[in-house]
Amino acid sequence: MEKLYYKDFYIKDFTANIIEILKIEEKYHIVLDKTAFFPGGGGQFCDIGYIDNKKVVDTYEKNHKVYHVLDEDINSYKNLKCSINWKRRLDGMEQHFAQHILSGCFYKMFNKNTVSFHLGKESSTVDIEGDFTYDELLEVEKMANDIISQNLKTEVIVPKKEDLVNLNLRRDLPITDSEIRVIKIGKLDINACCGIHLNSTLELRMIKIIKTEKNRKSTRVEYLAGQRAIDYSLKRDIYLSDVCKYLKSKDSDIISYIDNIYEKVDKYKEKIKKLENEVLNKELDFFINGQNEYVSGIRLFNKIYFDYDLKFIKNISKNLTTTENNIFIGVLKNDNNLHLILSSSKNIDIDMRIVLKDILSEFRGKGGGSKNLVQALIDNPDYYYKLNLVSNEKIKKYLL
Repeated sequence: MEKLYYKDFYIKDFTANIIEILKIEEKYHIVLDKTAFFPGGGGQFCDIGYIDNKKVVDTYEKNHKVYHVLDEDINSYKNLKCSINWKRRLDGMEQHFAQHILSGCFYKMFNKNTVSFHLGKESSTVDIEGDFTYDELLEVEKMANDIISQNLKTEVIVPKKEDLVNLNLRRDLPITDSEIRVIKIGKLDINACCGIHLNSTLELRMIKIIKTEKNRKSTRVEYLAGQRAIDYSLKRDIYLSDVCKYLKSKDSDIISYIDNIYEKVDKYKEKIKKLENEVLNKELDFFINGQNEYVSGIRLFNKIYFDYDLKFIKNISKNLTTTENNIFIGVLKNDNNLHLILSSSKNIDIDMRIVLKDILSEFRGKGGGSKNLVQALIDNPDYYYKLNLVSNEKIKKYLL
């Protein structure tokens, strides 16, 4: 079988003959006398496309044969027009080639080698030995894009096995009986690789590191390259322009504008917290010094709230039940939500979970909690008055 994809990385269309067909689980695995369909390797995904206008859904290599997987059989065996999905192929070449450049840059700058590589549908990752600072990663990204602009040519070498040891490869050689292909990118990188690549660095156009994270003893670098990187940068530019318009600032002033906003937000938060404490203290004073119902020596605090923060109501219940012999019944109505909060002092021997279960037997809703504090979300928000009355009655039933 003639592997056209190794003779010319850019062959998109070709004509071939079928020399073998296997039918496996209702799919047709076809071997051609020659092919430009790359079966995958070196971290790259395989090619898909068309043979005789029938879709190739997968391509793989087994026993040195490249199999093209189709959902339907081929009528003719001779002079079949074949075409690969070029957009997918080019994208794979760009992301894979970018990995070579990034790996070469990390090795040149820090003598750190590549541990693994993954080519994803949206972004790709390369794992590099060790840790790197933010500034070091910026240096690598800058070096990678400088390399792109130098228009370094890609060389493909298929040396004899006895000559491989003299090539000064970046990584250890793979264990295989097959011929080993070596990819050389100028003086930047030389490494064994069975993948397919761009002819020069300039064709890649751009590399953008978008994220890094610690992964065991290495750093996982997430990146975009080629058209992916360009599309990402254009979108980011649109977002940046929108932010500048909103803030009425220049690009260079955005950080100072945002810092100023955060300072104002922090001041407002302090004022809000102070006001909330004042409201809380007044509410607690209303309960403690007001007229409250007593049942079996237990004081009942009961109120319906409208458009309050749930945390605020919980804070009220917590403060009221820190002293002994108190029970709080709070019903909160917010827009289309209806909440119930029941809490009791720790010395009261009533399990609020049992009380809540009894209440929910009359209302559709769900909730839970602990022995002294439960809450529930009621399905019908218009039942706030009835919920308050029923909750009060149920509490009394368990107290009497």
